[in-house]
Amino acid sequence: MVGLRDVARRHMYYLLSVIAVLALSSNWIACFAALAILGYGLHRDSAHSVAFMVLVGVALSTLEVLMIAMQARTTRYDYALPELGIPLWLVPWWSVRAHWILDVYCVCGILQKKNHEKEEGCVV
Repeated sequence: MVGLRDVARRHMYYLLSVIAVLALSSNWIACFAALAILGYGLHRDSAHSVAFMVLVGVALSTLEVLMIAMQARTTRYDYALPELGIPLWLVPWWSVRAHWILDVYCVCGILQKKNHEKEEGCVV
């Protein structure tokens, strides 16, 4: 069971990942390494598998590559690889963001459960 303290503790990883992207985005190797380390830290601190984080990172990065290739109105990256259109640090960045979204979902569920009294006729 995920508690609010667990999620709050993981927000340090999320804050550090945002700082890493802001500070290191022009150096894709350093940014990729920092985000990969933070992603592994999130894996160690939660119940999500490395396979989940890698799959999400690759799938969402592939989707972004396709969007850029289709000339959709999407982000353009200054330090992108010419072959892909995205920087490689985007793969672990998607993994961290997916984990963050799951934690926000957990917090919403916890708060809903704490603040919601069941009605008398409620079956669930």
